[in-house]
Amino acid sequence: MREILFRGKGADNQWQVVDLTQRGTGLVQIYPDTIGQYTGLDDKNGVKIFEGDIAKLYGCGKFPILWKKAAFFIGRDCLIHFLSEDIEVIGNIHDNPELLEDIV
Repeated sequence: MREILFRGKGADNQWQVVDLTQRGTGLVQIYPDTIGQYTGLDDKNGVKIFEGDIAKLYGCGKFPILWKKAAFFIGRDCLIHFLSEDIEVIGNIHDNPELLEDIV
């Protein structure tokens, strides 16, 4: 079974990951605007890539991970077309908004 994970920032300002496939998972209070779904992919360091992350795509710059049109995107291109070793998570839009400043 595939992992169905969501990540969000809790009231304690810590990131929480919830696996919806696990029964009995305790619910925690999460800020709705911070919730992002796991893409099913990991970056070159084995870090899970979530919607809302900011990733460096080698040779192309850095981009936010977005969900649109029933697929995850990095910038304008579908995330599944890239190899994990080409992508590195460098932050997220909630904790590191300054990383978005020079993205066109």
